[in-house]
Amino acid sequence: MFSQLSRPTWHQALGEFFFYRVDQQLSTALRTQQERDNQRQMLARAMGSDHRELIDDLIDAGFDESNFEAIQLVPCVAVAWADGFVLPGEIEALRQATEAFGIAAGSPAESVCQGWLRRRPDDSLFNVWAKFVCAMSLMQTPFLRRAITREIIEQANSVAKAAGGFFGIATISHEERQVLARIEAVVTDNAANTSRFVA
Repeated sequence: MFSQLSRPTWHQALGEFFFYRVDQQLSTALRTQQERDNQRQMLARAMGSDHRELIDDLIDAGFDESNFEAIQLVPCVAVAWADGFVLPGEIEALRQATEAFGIAAGSPAESVCQGWLRRRPDDSLFNVWAKFVCAMSLMQTPFLRRAITREIIEQANSVAKAAGGFFGIATISHEERQVLARIEAVVTDNAANTSRFVA
């Protein structure tokens, strides 16, 4: 039995504990929000864009200011995984694509790509890449957009051809052609839509 004097003390202790827990949760939430805001600022600075939705998508996909350049390799990775597995020739083609996009060997961005070769990325990554292409196109001249579009398509095709087919026949599989069509649709539709708004 609790005494009359101990009851308020007991309730007070419970109340203090409750408010302590709430305070701790609010502090954690505030700290998490501040960290997120810092991530946004650093990534926006590295990208040269403050596209909030895209930056949040990139962060959610595991990118930061040190590795976001790996997003350029998503089409090549998608082609490499089109058949459900990655072949040695495709790995070499991806290495060459990494160089073509200016991603240094041993960099955090290159490490991200290596991870994608070990474990197939979720298809949502392709959607983030499509948003990235759209957002970046608004900041590019028509000449640069065309050059980047051509480079993306060429590198993706190189990965598709690297599998080799059987005795040189059907070097690009049906599944790879489907992925290539998706890539081409993103970059060409985007280039056409952007040119309407940006001279």
